[in-house]
Amino acid sequence: MKLLFGTLSSVLPVILIAGAFMTGTAVSSSARQVSVEELTSLPAEELLTLAIERCQELDSYQCRLTLHLTKGNQTQDSQYVFSYRKPNLIRMHVEGGKDKGSTVIFREDGRIRGRREGLLSLFAVTLNPDDRRLYDLWGRSFVDSDWVTLLAETRNRVKDARATEITALDGGKRILIESQADGFVEQTFLDANRMVLLEKRSQHDNGDRLQAVWSDIALNPALQDRFFYF
Repeated sequence: MKLLFGTLSSVLPVILIAGAFMTGTAVSSSARQVSVEELTSLPAEELLTLAIERCQELDSYQCRLTLHLTKGNQTQDSQYVFSYRKPNLIRMHVEGGKDKGSTVIFREDGRIRGRREGLLSLFAVTLNPDDRRLYDLWGRSFVDSDWVTLLAETRNRVKDARATEITALDGGKRILIESQADGFVEQTFLDANRMVLLEKRSQHDNGDRLQAVWSDIALNPALQDRFFYF
């Protein structure tokens, strides 16, 4: 996520990025609608499994990701437009923070490509998966920042948690999953209706903190092939 592309070339024109935030089609689900009361009565592991299944039903989604990270005396504040389409096409555009204007994509052929806005916008470079420019302050690659991956990791941590609590918030519009493990506290906020990630807060015993907020969420927008290619 911490994209340090320097002289790489461009992003989509602003008008195309803005236009990509469309309402999208309704999410189809073979599962019946589950009430908030039922959801909050589930074990955390089962609740997260349901959220994973709902996200796996999506053909595509797009959202704005606002990220705040601390690690020792280092701080990262960034904002991205994150776009995903099955089976694993990813596009992340840096809207704010360091390297504003950079775009990185994970293409269908498995290549990772990056470029920046500006006069050299036609030029792009291929990046190695271990390129440090593709990772945030906590060492997470943009390739592993999709909802299913994040929810699956949370579910694994919940299995080993000392304590877990589930709470309905905002009149049942959001669900909070709180868990504590050795040296780590985590809060995961879900949309109770769509079962997608809205926010995640984490803190290590050493004081390192993370806050990720997903907003302007569009489910199943019509993202074309060319959107994930340059």
